[in-house]
Amino acid sequence: MCEIVAFTGGEGSPGRSFMAFNTAVTLGMMGFGVTMIEIGDPKSGVCAYFGLEPLHSCEDFALGNCNPKEAVVHCGENLDLIVQGSSSAALDRDKVGRLFTVATQLEKTDFLVVDAPEGVPDSLLPVVLAATELFAVVTPEQMADFRSFWFIRKLSEICGGKHIHAIIDRAPMPEISEIMCNRLEHDLGRVLGINMDCAWFVPEDPLVQEAARARLPFVTFAPASETSLRIMQLATAIELARRDRYQGKLRTILQSLLFDLQNQNLNPVRTEPKISPAEIRFLQRVIMEALNSEEIDSVNFKNVYDVMREIMEASQNFGFAFDRSGRSINAFQEAHFAS
Repeated sequence: MCEIVAFTGGEGSPGRSFMAFNTAVTLGMMGFGVTMIEIGDPKSGVCAYFGLEPLHSCEDFALGNCNPKEAVVHCGENLDLIVQGSSSAALDRDKVGRLFTVATQLEKTDFLVVDAPEGVPDSLLPVVLAATELFAVVTPEQMADFRSFWFIRKLSEICGGKHIHAIIDRAPMPEISEIMCNRLEHDLGRVLGINMDCAWFVPEDPLVQEAARARLPFVTFAPASETSLRIMQLATAIELARRDRYQGKLRTILQSLLFDLQNQNLNPVRTEPKISPAEIRFLQRVIMEALNSEEIDSVNFKNVYDVMREIMEASQNFGFAFDRSGRSINAFQEAHFAS
């Protein structure tokens, strides 16, 4: 179950690429397999930052002119990049849609972090529809002349009601940033009814330019700075949201399965009693601990349940003690297994 984290921004340079890249680096440092896809302007993106000129561009990958290994630029054990070349033209809507289709072939897909096109072009639509987390990066300057309000309003019109998280980049002192966040949430969220919040503000840091000259990710160049701390907090929030979504989806599937087992005669040959609440808790705990997010969509939970019932029935025949309070399962009373 791949998470697509998209960073959008209005026209100009609101720090969209900076936030996308450093968030991708941070998620990679947390141990996740991350691929960052640059769809935005290559003249102000990762290519320009690192002086990269890739052999293959996003367009080559989207059109099948290269395989996934040829398309990516490796940036460490957990981070790959798929970028636009400096001479690449902007991708149209059809090519961006194809890009997300073929992205399933990539190796590092815990998170796909997308540096989206600036503004609200037609090619942005596949990005916002595919995104599981959608961020709109704005600046105080854009708020001063209402460009940020216009951008978020236009973004809300194409995202199908999806929640938008606004991020104020290059933010002033915290007290003023809080006022700006409250203004965004009031004017756009409460007055206009847009499904959004002002999730984060990231302070301006003079070390950003030094990191750019050194061609290093800011979060590794100045890890103790307030800006890096904010980006690390943002990455942690993204990971927690991913975990909640995964566990929520798993619970929904389990509830549906267990409802069927309780109320339908799925296997009329079997004569064992209906599953008990203790067995429900046990089954949920086992599956939650055993599966990872990539496996959840392909698991046949009916088979899992049947196997679990057979194991519990066999364990009772051979002296295994199942504590029906759901606290533990133990083969012998004197043995202690981690639960």
